[in-house]
Amino acid sequence: MSSAGGHPITRALWRRRGTVATWLLDRPQSCRHINSIYHHKPFLFYCALARSHFVSSAATVQVLALPQDHVHSRSSSSSNTKSNSKTTCYYERNNKNNYRKSELKTQRPHDPLKERLSMLDVEKATRKDLDTIWQLFLQRDTQSTTTTKLQPLFPPLVTMLFRLVAKKGTLDMMDTLHKYFLHPDLLLRTEDIEWVIFANIRANKTGRAHRILNDMYKVGQTPTLGTYHHFIKEHSKYFYNKRRRNIIQHLLDEMRQCGVQPNIDIYMQLLMSEAKHGSDRERVQGWLDQMVALEMAARGCNNKRTYHRFQKLVRLLSQHGHPGLYTVLRTGMDVGLTFDKDFLNKAAGIYARRGDANDILDFIRQHKMQSVDTYHTFIHAYLTQQPKCIDAAIQAFQWMLQDGIVVEPSIYHSFLLAYTQHNVTIEDDELRIKTLRQLFQASIHSSQHGKPIPDGIVERLFNFYLQKHILPEAEQIYWELRHGEHRLSRRIQGCVFNTITAFAQKQQLLSAFSLTYDLLANDYWPNSKALCAIIKACGAQRDLEAAEQLIVIMEDIASDKVKPVVYTTLLREQAIASRRKQEEEEEKAIHKSSSSSSSCTQVE
Repeated sequence: MSSAGGHPITRALWRRRGTVATWLLDRPQSCRHINSIYHHKPFLFYCALARSHFVSSAATVQVLALPQDHVHSRSSSSSNTKSNSKTTCYYERNNKNNYRKSELKTQRPHDPLKERLSMLDVEKATRKDLDTIWQLFLQRDTQSTTTTKLQPLFPPLVTMLFRLVAKKGTLDMMDTLHKYFLHPDLLLRTEDIEWVIFANIRANKTGRAHRILNDMYKVGQTPTLGTYHHFIKEHSKYFYNKRRRNIIQHLLDEMRQCGVQPNIDIYMQLLMSEAKHGSDRERVQGWLDQMVALEMAARGCNNKRTYHRFQKLVRLLSQHGHPGLYTVLRTGMDVGLTFDKDFLNKAAGIYARRGDANDILDFIRQHKMQSVDTYHTFIHAYLTQQPKCIDAAIQAFQWMLQDGIVVEPSIYHSFLLAYTQHNVTIEDDELRIKTLRQLFQASIHSSQHGKPIPDGIVERLFNFYLQKHILPEAEQIYWELRHGEHRLSRRIQGCVFNTITAFAQKQQLLSAFSLTYDLLANDYWPNSKALCAIIKACGAQRDLEAAEQLIVIMEDIASDKVKPVVYTTLLREQAIASRRKQEEEEEKAIHKSSSSSSSCTQVE
């Protein structure tokens, strides 16, 4: 199209600095924004001035052509009218490219609710946005009149309103909205009812939500997958309740009857709930098979998303000690997943703290993923939990030896601590003592090339034997330490002194003296309690000379270290011995006199 003396304005010249494309001034108000330029089909304008493509914003522009044969414009007198004018001036083109003014046509009334909903982002909506839109919704009917009746909202905008109220509003607001759209003249879609159900579930009104679901069944509406997902997600929070588990199973059956198949997210939600609150391995197997079948049908299982799902399940099952962990690991390997070695060993170690996990350890061994840390983690977990799984720890220890892994001293120490606890139920005491002896010898042998045995382990052994009155084994511990040239700390010295005291109280002076003299020979000084017990035992055995000889030797080594209580005990025992001797002599004299008198009587 062309005009005499006119030149077309092209898009290439719109951005020239200092000029304004005058056709922008004649567009409707909503199209003047610079971002809306590229969303409208450009019009061809012709300037009245020759060789001029742009004029100032105040210049008059003659509109020559429109793509729809109509130009939406404002009349020259529109500036004097009110902004809410309901008439628009139209120009029609005839065959001679001339324009004439058409009759006035009625414009649709302004609807602010539609505008706010069409520009709304529900996820970013604030409380202020919700209050504004809700007030517009309540005022919508009161603002409409018989002459300017507002048209019904577009269905997607209705769904947007339901979604906004469900996520940001209250249950009372949702009830008002639901009752309004239940009018026969208004069509309430399935998507809208889904948000009503979501609002009730969010307000912990699950019974009410189920009644709405039953109403959908009665009118022949099929709930969406999202509706069922809301129900299952809510009931899964209380999966430990048998009634809730039955409701979930009933919902799954209803889904299949309505032709709605559970998706991967629903099965994942069920598996996580079972991992946290359940203990049924068969239930895990069934749901896992369904999820894997959907994964295989969709994209195959050898992808990152499937691996992360299995990884999450393994983590949850191990933390809660669920017996379905082995099922998940085996299924993951069967579909081609390769678990990270460190992740698997860590999860298995956490699972071992809950009970016997040797089936998981055997699974790791079959796939050649075991390491030294694997066995250590399992054995330490077995021996530190309550109650202890000693049998499982022994089995893991045997597998460790079969795999040729060197046993570290910490393993022996863990076994020693476990066997010396009194709450461990081992019927055969002889086997227990024999095992402790072998473990201690192995620990001594392994510690010769590294760190010595911790004092806590040795102290636990001494106390165990002393409480069980197995003094020869306690003495053997001392000689094993001396043979290994282990330096005795103050804690261990105290245990040895208690052993000497126990021997003396049982009047087993040979062991008591041998331990005491060996301590003195290695610069260890027995405490006064042990010395007093030896003196008393010597007094009971009427062998105070051995006690006196011991004190003389100690005085030669360091006389200032002998405490006064030792001398006091010795003097008291000597007094007792002398008094006993005197009593014996008196008894002998009495016996002699009685025997002589009886002989004289016989002679007479």
